[in-house]
Amino acid sequence: MRLASCGFSAIELVMVISIISLLAAIATPAVLHAAGVARLSGAADVLLRVHREARLLAMTRQPVLGKTYGMAIVAPPGDEAYVVVLLGTTATDILMADDDGDGQPDTGAAARPLLRISLPRSVEMLVAQGFAGTAVPFTGTLVWFYDWRTGVPLASAAATNPVSIGTRGHPTARATQTWTSAFGPNDLLALARPVVPPSPVCSELAVVARGTASPRIRVAIYDPGLGWRSEPEVP
Repeated sequence: MRLASCGFSAIELVMVISIISLLAAIATPAVLHAAGVARLSGAADVLLRVHREARLLAMTRQPVLGKTYGMAIVAPPGDEAYVVVLLGTTATDILMADDDGDGQPDTGAAARPLLRISLPRSVEMLVAQGFAGTAVPFTGTLVWFYDWRTGVPLASAAATNPVSIGTRGHPTARATQTWTSAFGPNDLLALARPVVPPSPVCSELAVVARGTASPRIRVAIYDPGLGWRSEPEVP
């Protein structure tokens, strides 16, 4: 008895390889896009993580005379950007860890930052100020501080008003919205969103792939009209 052949012919093999190649070509852009967005999301999460840590320190630790807890985004030209927790009044007052356990931040050459996280070289910050400001690639240092006990972001260590980091604010009050209560036609509830000035520090804060403007992930640290945002927004 003669056994039937179970192998593939050359034509069948070429067809299978062609189909696989076509599917790979179709899927590759989507996979690369998803990977890029994941990197941007990771960078945005770094900003939020350091923000939460600095805010928690301001809310829970005892005040330090003449100093304030805060954070800085440092993006040196042509070098690796990073985010760091501060204790002081300027970007150079980096909060150091207490490795020796004496209850005080360490000093000297062996001291290390309590929390400093580098951002991938493949991403960069876009920042803008004001209502009409255009978000542009950022180099330099972006600093803000947090109010003791409330944790509200402040433009500087001496500021008393909250700032809306990463939000454009609202140049005019929103139109009043009115609802009729179920308890009676004359029982009305009217809510109008107030004017929110643009942040004196940064009215738009976004993460993008280096050398591009899209896609971007916007990070809103605080908006007096909305409260705290724990997740970045993907436009």
